[in-house]
Amino acid sequence: MGMASFQINAMSEDKTETVRLSPRELSIYAPDPTATHYMDEQPGDLQSGLGVVRVGLWPYVRAVKNAYTSVKVGAVTVYTAGHDTYEFLRDPPPGFFPRVSVITVSGLAGLILARKGPHLMMLGVPLGMVTVGMAVCYPTQTVTVVKMTGQKMYAANQYTTSYVASTFKSKPK
Repeated sequence: MGMASFQINAMSEDKTETVRLSPRELSIYAPDPTATHYMDEQPGDLQSGLGVVRVGLWPYVRAVKNAYTSVKVGAVTVYTAGHDTYEFLRDPPPGFFPRVSVITVSGLAGLILARKGPHLMMLGVPLGMVTVGMAVCYPTQTVTVVKMTGQKMYAANQYTTSYVASTFKSKPK
């Protein structure tokens, strides 16, 4: 192919004269320009508009994902708690139902006693009666809870006292 000769005729714009070109003079044989450089693509109006919308919607998408995860975890927790309660109540330990009855009756008695009174009394008396009922039915656990609560209250009191003392302590001059 390299030894074959070709004749290429080109016409000028006025179409009257014919010009002969060699194959080397055609543009497909021209060497690549040496000064090429990379230019970043500039986003168009549609692409930049979609980017703005995407950035604006991202907090809402994240909030929906977090809400979905929270609801999913809550549903699994409720299902597990319900299943565990069902399994426990299907074969309860001996003496469980009488204890629950005593606690329930004491709570209802508290509601009846506090039905006419201030709001604090309407809240405090039933809770106090339920607490007394639980203390009667579960004395060992009640003693443990009272000890732990006493220790935590003592620690909180010590912390508060030391903080107040250090705050109001006069600095030496």
